[in-house]
Amino acid sequence: MVLTLTENSRLSNPFYLFEFTNEFQNYPLDNPPIYFTTPDLSNATIRFNLFDIELSSTGTTSGGTSVAMNLQSGQYKYNVYESTASTLTVSATTQRVVETGRMVVQLDNLTSINTQNIYN
Repeated sequence: MVLTLTENSRLSNPFYLFEFTNEFQNYPLDNPPIYFTTPDLSNATIRFNLFDIELSSTGTTSGGTSVAMNLQSGQYKYNVYESTASTLTVSATTQRVVETGRMVVQLDNLTSINTQNIYN
């Protein structure tokens, strides 16, 4: 996933917490947000931020740190929060959203998952 988070961050070396919410489920009763964090892999963070988000039908449905996630086909709203340390809770971040958008997850078959970013 390629995003431009550094331009909106106020921290010098931030960590980022992703919050994914499936828009086609009855939130918050049946579908709480999924929280995920992973290292920024970009060598040019002044231009873009690069994150490896692995999707797998055997992955976690509750989120985590650098683990494969099992997301259902559908449209997800995402928020990205900046933080001074790696965390899986919004309250432990600056609580400042540096980017928001939508992500479409499309299951082609049982063995592969394709994603497409849609920016609003």
